Order: sequence, then structure tokens, then C-alpha cells
Amino acid sequence: RHCLHGFYLENVIDTRIDDNTVSDGTATGFLLRKYAIRSIVSNNNIIDIGDEYLGSAFYLVDAHGWQLETNHVLNASFGIQSLNSANNRFIRNDIVDTMTGIGAWNSRSEVIRHNTIDGSVMGVAAQYSQIIAVSDNEFNAIGTADLFLLACISCSVKDNSMERGVLIWDHEYMPNLSYWTHDVTDNTIAEGRVEYLVGEEDRNIDPRDVGQLILVNCRNLSLSAAIIEDSPWGATIAYSEKCTLTDSEFRNNTLGGVYVSNSQDVVINGSVITENGQNALRFSGGVVLVSSDFSNITRNLIYHNIGCGIQMNESDDCFVHNNLIANNTGYGICIDGTNNLVYGNAIGWNDKGNAFCEGSGNTWHWSEMQLGNWWSDFEGGGAYSIEGPAESEDQYPQPLTNFALEVPISKEEQQDGNLPIEIAVISLVATLGVVIFALVVLHKKKWI
Repeated sequence: RHCLHGFYLENVIDTRIDDNTVSDGTATGFLLRKYAIRSIVSNNNIIDIGDEYLGSAFYLVDAHGWQLETNHVLNASFGIQSLNSANNRFIRNDIVDTMTGIGAWNSRSEVIRHNTIDGSVMGVAAQYSQIIAVSDNEFNAIGTADLFLLACISCSVKDNSMERGVLIWDHEYMPNLSYWTHDVTDNTIAEGRVEYLVGEEDRNIDPRDVGQLILVNCRNLSLSAAIIEDSPWGATIAYSEKCTLTDSEFRNNTLGGVYVSNSQDVVINGSVITENGQNALRFSGGVVLVSSDFSNITRNLIYHNIGCGIQMNESDDCFVHNNLIANNTGYGICIDGTNNLVYGNAIGWNDKGNAFCEGSGNTWHWSEMQLGNWWSDFEGGGAYSIEGPAESEDQYPQPLTNFALEVPISKEEQQDGNLPIEIAVISLVATLGVVIFALVVLHKKKWI
């Protein structure tokens, strides 16, 4: 008790370390280094290691060939953490109340199997690692994601019983399709299955029991009428084109509703995107586009998300139209890109501001129809100035209060919550075709 390292071991052969208790340590319960041949660390109890941010029950550094099995960890920043290590096996361990249950950093060929991880922010987190095998684990009471893969290559994720699902991210400075291409099969999530599809084309996805959707290198896939809750991102689309999400609901996801990365011609239409982003990171909120061009975001209700309603980073030539974007904690819509067109939206009462624009050539109105957007902080008279270095303007803004419509209302919806919403869908027949847009009636009141 009360020591820096409970055990320090390196270069061991034919060794077993069993049935020990280490508690109240300041750094590690077990510090394991170098090679282990036919050696097992099992059935040890590791309790209260480190402070809130530092401390690993098992810390493997430059370690190879260790087997950790049937150990019990309670209250540590990391249950098991490997750094610059390879060919270790973590089997049937019980890990409770950690920041990260099992972590691998710059490691290779680690096996993580039949573990129970309970009460962690991240269940398993692998970063800059290769060939990590995660199978047959059980995750309970996880905060953000059961499995986090950051810039990892060729991992397998099979037959896990998940609560939150899978979070995959590119390398921040060197994005690459290989970081998204893994073998993810037969994993269940609390609300259904983890639907992870790679390289598929030209089909509709069965929405039944989809608990999380991840599309990688796909073309012309469509999901309709799904309800996705309690995953990191309800839907993730990466390195894909012409994929469509329509008439679906994305609620209560820990980071955001829909995340689109390095894709093009993606359509997000007619969906409800709300209450997302409880564990907000750099990119979070309702809809986030990163390096994704020619995308259409239309006819959606995007409200009460933590973060921006719509965030577009280095995304060009996108179309944002006919959406309600309200009561998000960031900006209603935040654009970093060029030649994006935004009009016919009702944008109101977002905490940081209703809109932010940088880049060039972004347009916030349709000149031919003299139609801009409806703004909760516009009281009439002149153009509406968009915050940000682009110094953009909506030349045809309208105040967002109560509308007295002079056209028949063809559709009405009443959404749950304290903010009544009526949507009037109006068809304008013009020489260019039929344009559909929505006028939204709002009472100026936020949700509690």
C-alpha cells in the first residue's frame, strides 16, 4: 500500500504473479516492461491507484508477451494501459470505475478478450496502434464510447456486448482511409446492433435494430426511418459518396447526431437531430461535416444539441435549406468553407450566436426569389450580418417570431418539449422547377 509501484517486473520467464492486493498507490499497481515468456499475471486485486487523471492498475511499457487474466481493478485512471508494446493478452479481467478501462498507445497485436468493463468514460481506447483484437467483451455504464480507435490500422472488433458503441477518428494531420477500415462484426449495442459497412454500394439499409451506423468507403447507400440513440455519433459517414440519411431520428448520442468526414454528395434530409453532444469534444453537436463537399442538409429539425446545430469544417459547395436550427449551445450554423448556399432556414436562440462564417463565397440567401433565412435576433430593416471574418450578409432576412401565413398549411407537426413548432410546407412553382421550403412558427421560449 501507499507506494509508487506495487510491482515492477521486466524480462521474466516461467513466472506467475497471483492473488495479490495492491491499493492506494500513486502511479501503478503493476509496472511491466520488456519481455515475458510463459508468464501470467492473474487474480490480483488493484484498488484506488493514482489520482483522478493519473494512475494505471497495470502499465505495460515496451512490453512483449505478457498475459493478464482474471484480475480485478477498482478505481484507477487506466485499468490496463500498454505503451509501445506488442503481443500482450488481456483476458477475463474485471475493470470498474476508470477513465479508460483498457488503453493501447502505439502498440501492436494486442488481444483484448472476455473482459468486463464497468463505469468507464471510455471502455477500450486504442491510439496510433495496429492489429488490436477486441472480442467477446462486455461493457456497462460507459460514458462516451465502448471502443475508441484513433488513427489505428487493421483492428478487429467482434462479438462484443456494447452499451455506447464504436468511435473511430482519423489522424488529425494525416487523414487516411486506412484508419477507418477495420473488421467490425456481430457487435450488439443497447439499442440494437452496430451497423458498420465498408465498401458497399447501391442498397438500402434495413433500419430495424440499427443502434449505430458507420459507413466507410461506401457509395449510394440509404438509411430511412431509423431511430438511433445513445451511441457516440448516431451516424458516421467517412470516405463515402452519394449516401443518404432520411426521415430518421438521432437523439441523445454522446458526441453528436451525424458526423460526415472526407465524403461528398451526402444527403441528410427530413430528420430530427436533438439532445446530442453530452460529452462534447472538439467536434460535437447536431451535424458535423469535415472535408465533405457537395452535401445537402435539408428539411431537418436540429435543436437542443450541445455544440453547434450544423458545423462545417473545410467543406465546400454544400446546400443548407429548409431546416429548423434552434436552441443549440454553440452557433446555430458555423461554416468554414467556400461556395456554400444557406437559405430558407429558421435559425434562432442558439447560445453562442445564430451563425458564424469564415471562408469565401458563402451565400446566405437566394437572390432570384429574394429569400433569405428567418433569424430570432433580426428585428427588420436592411441586411442581416453574419458573425465571422468572412463578413457575410443575408440580404433578404426575416424576423423569426410568429408568422401569419398567407398560404395553406399542408403539413403540421407538434414536437415534444416546451417549444411548439408548426411547419408549413410551401411549394413554389418557378421556371427552374419546384422548390420546397418551410416556414416555422416558434414561441420565443427555450427548453428547460
